[in-house]
Amino acid sequence: MNNIHDFRSRVIYEFYLGLQIMSIFGILLFYKYLFQNELKYSLVFIIVYTSFVIFKVAQFVYKVYLKGEEDFQPFIWSVFLDGIFLCFFLYLAHDYFYILSDLFYIYLVILSMMFNHKLPMACSSFIAICYIILVIIQDNMALASLAVIIKVLLFYLLGHIMTTIINAINILESRTCYMYDDLEQKNHLLSEMVTKDFLTNLYNHKTFYKYYKELILRSCQSKTAFSLAILDIDDFKKINDTYGHLAGDKILQEISSLIQVNIRMTDVAARYGGEEFAILFPDTSAQDSAVICERIRNIIETHVLNIDNHSITITISGGVAGGICTDPYYRQNKLFEFVDQLLYKAKSEGKNRVLYSHELIIITE
Repeated sequence: MNNIHDFRSRVIYEFYLGLQIMSIFGILLFYKYLFQNELKYSLVFIIVYTSFVIFKVAQFVYKVYLKGEEDFQPFIWSVFLDGIFLCFFLYLAHDYFYILSDLFYIYLVILSMMFNHKLPMACSSFIAICYIILVIIQDNMALASLAVIIKVLLFYLLGHIMTTIINAINILESRTCYMYDDLEQKNHLLSEMVTKDFLTNLYNHKTFYKYYKELILRSCQSKTAFSLAILDIDDFKKINDTYGHLAGDKILQEISSLIQVNIRMTDVAARYGGEEFAILFPDTSAQDSAVICERIRNIIETHVLNIDNHSITITISGGVAGGICTDPYYRQNKLFEFVDQLLYKAKSEGKNRVLYSHELIIITE
């Protein structure tokens, strides 16, 4: 919400500065026609006004584009000072006063938009007072004329209209932001459903292979090795048969959490299938990856799970190996087979252990 409001305010102020720069060129272009009898004072006015506009533009560019401030807000006094400059301009161009006084409407609209309807009465009153003073200077008898009265009333009416419009815009903006945030949240949930395993909240089999293929391609481009680990819960079928499938689900969730909190931010963990988990270790040797897996194994072994008044201890077995890709168009990938063999070997040697190999598997054609 704040980002949209700040962006809108910045765009309006940029437009306003653009109008002021154009007004300077317009004044210079029609200088002799506008200030026929006030050439000396008008020259001073142009110099001071131009300097003031240049200062505002420089301040805006410095804060927004050089410092990167997204919540830039102009000083209130500088915007109201613009109204004083407008009064001096109309005073000096008094021959065209009643034609050019309509510039007050444009000024009021921009004031209302910049201050986001916060000072509607103040803006309208300020412009009405400026206009009345100029009318008195021009012809004090005209103050009671119907045209002047109607114009003053129109300032307040326009201020009220702008307040109503901006209020409606703010409501629409708020609802749009709410819908956008709601849509983002639902898209995030949808992405979670597509990429994550619903039970363990780890990546699912399909997403794991997506990351695996990306890692192989990166390995081929950078000529760096990575490692793959497959972990399997020991005797999980016996646990299911003894404590039930609901207890088995809770164990899978608990083990998944322990795996997730004990890997690095760059590692990718997934539920590979059933009670098997796979972990990718980018730019990591098999030995270093095995150290992480051994830590996970040890934590799980010493972790007591309390499920339905039963204290259950779990162990896992695993295999870890490193691989490197030499051909982006590879057809055979023996890394999974090799890691599976290490896992089966760990199971056959008594379970509750992680085995790794120093051999680097070449992923090639």
